[in-house]
Amino acid sequence: MTGRKSVRRLLVIFCSCLVGFSAVLTIWRQSFFFSVRSGKAFIAGPKQLQARAEPAARAPMLCFGAEFEHHGFTTRLLASIDEPVKHVVVVLAGEDPSILELEQTIRQDYPFCTIIRKKQRIGNVGIWNTCMRYMLDVAKVPWALLLNNDIMMPPGSLGNVSVEAQRVVQNPEFCLGPTKLRNVRKMLWSALVVSRRTAQIAGFFDENIFPAYYEDNEFSIRIRKIHESGTPCRLFPVRVRNTFHHGPADSPDYISGTVIYYNGGGDRSKKVIQDRANAWNPHYVALKWDCPLYLWEKCKNMHPFGRSDLSPKDWAFDPGYRHCLETGESGGQFGCRYNVSVLPREPASSQISRVS
Repeated sequence: MTGRKSVRRLLVIFCSCLVGFSAVLTIWRQSFFFSVRSGKAFIAGPKQLQARAEPAARAPMLCFGAEFEHHGFTTRLLASIDEPVKHVVVVLAGEDPSILELEQTIRQDYPFCTIIRKKQRIGNVGIWNTCMRYMLDVAKVPWALLLNNDIMMPPGSLGNVSVEAQRVVQNPEFCLGPTKLRNVRKMLWSALVVSRRTAQIAGFFDENIFPAYYEDNEFSIRIRKIHESGTPCRLFPVRVRNTFHHGPADSPDYISGTVIYYNGGGDRSKKVIQDRANAWNPHYVALKWDCPLYLWEKCKNMHPFGRSDLSPKDWAFDPGYRHCLETGESGGQFGCRYNVSVLPREPASSQISRVS
C-alpha cells in the first residue's frame, strides 16, 4: 500500500509540474506574438528580452541653419523628414526676433533636433563649418547632408538622395557632392554632401566670405587646384529622379528664400550687408586665386594668394574685412579690402581657420 501511495503521489506532482509548465509556455507564446505585433521580438527566451532594432538610418546626419525665419521654410524642412536620420542638427545664429521664436518652436515641436546656438551672425559659411565640425567631432559620422533652410524634401526624396550619397562618398576621389535639385537647371550649392575626406583634403569653407554667395565659387576653385596638384579631389553631383525642391513649393524655377525675405519687407539692414558682400566678396575670391573677376575658370594661383607655403585649403580670417562688410566702415572709396597681413608668416602645416 505504501508503494502505491508513493507512485500516486509522484504522478500527481508530475502532472502538476506539467500543467504549470504548460501555463508558463502559453503565457510566453502570447507575450511573444504580442511583441511581434507591437514591433518587438524576443531573441533570447522569455527571461532575456531585447527590442528589435529600429530601421537603419540611411542618412547619418542632416544639418542646416538660419539667421532669420520667414514663410515657415525651416519648419517645412523639418516636417518633410520622412525617414530615420541619426543626427538632425540645426544651427541658429544671431538675435533676429524670428530666430528667437523659431528656437522655441523647434524645442517644442521637433525635440529630435540638436540645436547649436550662436549669438552672433556667422553667415552661411559659418553655419556649414559648424555643421562640418559637429560631423567630425561630435557625431563622428562618415558623411552628412548640408542644406539651406529653404529646401523642401518631397516624400521619398531623402531616402533616394541618401542612397546615392552613400554611393558617391565611397569614391576615392570624392571631395564634395552638390545635390541636383528638381526645380533648378544648373547645379547650385543649396544641398551638399560632405564627408570626413572633404574636411581632410579640401578643408573648411572660407569664413571671410560673408554672409552668403561666392563660397561655392571659392570652394570649386580650391577643389580644382587640389586635383591639379596631384591629390584626387573632385565634385560628384548627387543625381536622382526624386530629389529635393528649392524655394517655394509652387516655384518651377530657382527662387532664393533669402531674396524672398529681402524683397518681402525683411530687415533692411541685412539686405544692405548682403549687397555690400555681393560687391566685394568676388573681389576677395579673385585676389585669393588671381582670377579675372567672375572668370573663375581662369585662376592662375595654385596656392592661396600665391603663397606656395600654404596648402589650397588654408585660409586666415580677417576681422577687419568682416567688420567692413557688416558696417561699411573702414572701406573708404576702395570698398572692403582683405588684409593679407593676417596670413601666417611661417609655412602652414594645417587648416588655418577660426572656430565659429
